[in-house]
Amino acid sequence: MGPMAGLQSGVGRVIAVGGGKGGVGKSVVCANLATALAHAGATVIVFDADLGAPNLHTMFGITTPARTVGDFLEGGIDSLAEVALPTAFPRLRIICGNQSLGAANPKWQAKQKLIRQLGSLDAHCLLIDVGAGTSLNTVDFFNAADIRLLVLTPEITAVQNAYGFLKVALYRRLQRAIAGREVSDRLAEAFGGRAFEIASTMDSMETFFAILGSEAPELIAPFRMLVDKEFNARLIGNMLATPGDRDVIYAVQRLVKRFLGLDINVAATFRSSPHVRDSVNRGKPFALSADPDAAVFRQLARTLLEHDLEPTRRVRTKIAEALASEAHAITLGLDDIEMVEAGQLIEASQPTPMVPSAARTGAEVASASDHVDQLIGVEAAAVPREFTPLPIEDITGEITLVQRQSVRPVKQYVRVMLGGHWHLGTLVEIGDETACVSGIAATKELHRTKVGQLHLVTGDPSTALDPDDETGSVAVDLASYDERLQLTVLRFADADAASWMVEYVRARVPQ
Repeated sequence: MGPMAGLQSGVGRVIAVGGGKGGVGKSVVCANLATALAHAGATVIVFDADLGAPNLHTMFGITTPARTVGDFLEGGIDSLAEVALPTAFPRLRIICGNQSLGAANPKWQAKQKLIRQLGSLDAHCLLIDVGAGTSLNTVDFFNAADIRLLVLTPEITAVQNAYGFLKVALYRRLQRAIAGREVSDRLAEAFGGRAFEIASTMDSMETFFAILGSEAPELIAPFRMLVDKEFNARLIGNMLATPGDRDVIYAVQRLVKRFLGLDINVAATFRSSPHVRDSVNRGKPFALSADPDAAVFRQLARTLLEHDLEPTRRVRTKIAEALASEAHAITLGLDDIEMVEAGQLIEASQPTPMVPSAARTGAEVASASDHVDQLIGVEAAAVPREFTPLPIEDITGEITLVQRQSVRPVKQYVRVMLGGHWHLGTLVEIGDETACVSGIAATKELHRTKVGQLHLVTGDPSTALDPDDETGSVAVDLASYDERLQLTVLRFADADAASWMVEYVRARVPQ
């Protein structure tokens, strides 16, 4: 069954595109990803959640939107679906943000109304282009998604802001997971009255867990599940000018693991290109063009559509069941009940019936109070606005470490088995996960190749290679291909084999 099969009504999957600061190309990534998703066959609605200074509509050639989300919030239009404007691309609509400054912080009732109808939109994918910074609305929109994409550029300021945004989002997620529970008071006392705001200033997540273990040990297991399994974030490297810029993105991946304990993947990297700037000026996303980066967008779209969300949703249910035990009795007030009725943005199902908290099942708690209704939130439980930024020396140290582990041989010949044939090329870069080979003219047939072999040539490259000889050979997948540079990016299929290959090349190539 395909990734879009079986959808009856409501949103199938929610993807948020965020960034720590403005100017990193977040809206460009969102517009092109939405276009690629629609091209893959999904019905897509993209929502500009920058409610104060929206500009996503200009990237689709819409200069003055006929309708915006403001028309819905102010009562001029009853249905959010009526606000969704068609674009030049089939199956793709856009909900434009309101340019009024007052719309940046809608009232609680207006935000509740917005969330309720976002969940009822009929689409395979809802993309949320969240605003920059760490405001309550920005972080909560980011956290409301099934899949969270964080866009950053290789500049140190962008790295610091991206890390800070992710840290605040994670602590906000933990904060909202236990909102309204008796343990919140005890946790707040342990951290001096502002539990998660203070916790967000700690150097590492392990420090937080150490204090949690002595003050509220029953939260260790559900919080570990949330950090290890549920917080599904991925990095998008943008505006990369050199191969070393990609090292910066992978350095952020290591920093996030080291300090926040999050295993996040680098979903895609995009080069700095005049074609991107030109597409923005023309109001036409380039994701369907012949530009090499356009193919990366299309591959990213396919990956996101094929991603199985059920394991994450099962984890959310387990977390909710743990938090719904007697030790974490949920006290529902009138506002909380209204939030339960506010719809199921993530689960795309019917509203959960209002029943006493003691009778609620784990699945009901997971959908009603573990995720989407937290987007509405309790205004008094403000998002942490202060966090300890990573020192510059930590960032530069990680970048240096990643660069040191990325070996760039001057001339290491390799043969690559793709499409049933051996192709001679030159290994120009190798890292823990990927290898870049130049000189192979990959055709469309090769792009369809799922699995191949990378073989080091230790002698004369013109010597015929025995196809049964597996010496110095590892399994690889074709990750991407830059036709202009004839640069083939191969992803190692086995981590141990990749480590062996890196060490082998390092030993052979002078540093």
